[in-house]
Amino acid sequence: MFLKMLVFLAAVVLAADGVPIHYTVRGKGDPALVFVHCWSCDSKLWDNQVSVFAKDHRVVTIDLPGHGESGKGRKDWSIGGFGEDVKTVVAKLAWKRGYPPNKSKPC
Repeated sequence: MFLKMLVFLAAVVLAADGVPIHYTVRGKGDPALVFVHCWSCDSKLWDNQVSVFAKDHRVVTIDLPGHGESGKGRKDWSIGGFGEDVKTVVAKLAWKRGYPPNKSKPC
């Protein structure tokens, strides 16, 4: 059981404005689930959920710019910009199917 929870991939991709976006991928299986934290949190918010879902799914956790291990040097801190950041990570992973379990921003 513990071996399934090891980080499969921890990586960084650059946002359109050059800010590094840190993300991890755990587990395997389709569809992939993309976990995006709320304002003023980071990807650790999802640790308990990831341990459950990674048994049957590939699970991505993202530190949005300005949070966690991602870069902080951004000028435009908009919801639309964060949406583009999520799209950048998913595009980097080149998956056919992925679903965000949480679409709300407030925590």
